[in-house]
Amino acid sequence: DAPPEPEAAERVAMIRRHLRMNVAQKGERIGVIAFRCQVASYCKGLDGGGRLRDAMMRLSTLAEIERVLDDFDASGECSA
Repeated sequence: DAPPEPEAAERVAMIRRHLRMNVAQKGERIGVIAFRCQVASYCKGLDGGGRLRDAMMRLSTLAEIERVLDDFDASGECSA
């Protein structure tokens, strides 16, 4: 049997960790752009994941993405 899918809060925490590691290693611009390749995997199967993915694909700074993740984590909805 496959392990259960992680909860939304766990995924958001992993998105933050992965994104911050990318930015620390590659700088903000390249780190954010490189992270976009992974966004779909994190959002797949999440309620509101499509909107979250679309929002993160449009944003270009760590601070912008953090704000979207804060909103999503608090409400389970993507307001961007």
